[in-house]
Amino acid sequence: MKAVGIIAEFNPLHSGHRYVIEEARKQSGADVVIVAMSGQLMQRGSIAFVDQQIRTKWALEAGADLVIQQPVWASLQATDYFARAGVETLRLAGCLAYAFGSEVGDSSVFRETVDLLEKNRDEIDGYMKHHALANLGYAENFETAVSRLKDSQKSIALLRNPNAQLGLAYCLSNSRLTEPMDMIVIQRQSKHDSLSTEKGVSGSKIRHIFKMNNSKEIIKKYPIWDWISENQFQTLERFGKITDRSLYDHLQWQLLVLTPKQISSYYGVDEGIEYRLIKVARLAKTYEEWLESVKHKRITTARTRRMALCIVFGLTKSQMLAPFSRPTSKRRVLGFSPVGRTYLKEKQLPYLTTQYKLFSDDFQMTDQVDLLLSKLYPDYYKTLEKPVQSY
Repeated sequence: MKAVGIIAEFNPLHSGHRYVIEEARKQSGADVVIVAMSGQLMQRGSIAFVDQQIRTKWALEAGADLVIQQPVWASLQATDYFARAGVETLRLAGCLAYAFGSEVGDSSVFRETVDLLEKNRDEIDGYMKHHALANLGYAENFETAVSRLKDSQKSIALLRNPNAQLGLAYCLSNSRLTEPMDMIVIQRQSKHDSLSTEKGVSGSKIRHIFKMNNSKEIIKKYPIWDWISENQFQTLERFGKITDRSLYDHLQWQLLVLTPKQISSYYGVDEGIEYRLIKVARLAKTYEEWLESVKHKRITTARTRRMALCIVFGLTKSQMLAPFSRPTSKRRVLGFSPVGRTYLKEKQLPYLTTQYKLFSDDFQMTDQVDLLLSKLYPDYYKTLEKPVQSY
């Protein structure tokens, strides 16, 4: 059986994701669509809008055959590490091809950019090490480094598009595999962060709608039934009422009782920023107020959010980086269709498991996140017990 893979968060799943699943199967000619899906923590530093077991169910209903959990050390990462871990998950799952959506739907541009970056890796690394400007973020400095290269115009246009940047990171990670997978680029229909009332759908737009207190009125402005199914509606409405109160209570407590040295051990807390985190925690009354006060031009909101979650869930630098230095680590199967079940039996993949009560380094961090999250928000997030099955 031939498999195509998708790296996703489905936060939440919508019609655009269904289209990617359908096109991935169609364009690859695969028998099986495998999704490497983030667990409870997201790449931009937020808790999943909807519990992972519900999102797994939705993914199977949308046409996926096998959903594999991205561990917390893989999902709560900046672009490069997030992509690297996702590609590795698809490799462990036996995928021969991978697909992703992008506003730039031309696969040749991605291939040309990968070639450009790989051929000039030393020059780019040298610029980033010795000439990067302190008042600019990583992405801006990286773009400047690439712009200095010959014939980089197409690549610069690609780097200026957030979704294309993530797709490019997938391509770079894939190109470094011993046996790279085939690449399939699917043209996206709308921008990720657009909140307009136009038909284009995005996860951020849906989250924005359902988080609003007057969501019932706001929804009337959008073609909501073109984006989600009716059985998703009530779930999204319920999860949309979650506040950051419990999260910030825990974060604030940690920052006020731990020493600066202890706080600096958490992943993302670098360059002495622990003192700023503590100072702001003494004054800020809400999570959003804390985020706004902490961030500055060298630290993006996403990076600040990731840092905050690492502090809340006790994720240290050594824990979050160790899996990237190990040859391989196991992944949990979150759910499967009858086709997915057949695939698992046929392939007998050693690094995928349907066992949930495994106390090992591979699952320790993910389990501690699931446990604390189920305590912070007991009516919304559940600890894992067994894979979801569709029939």
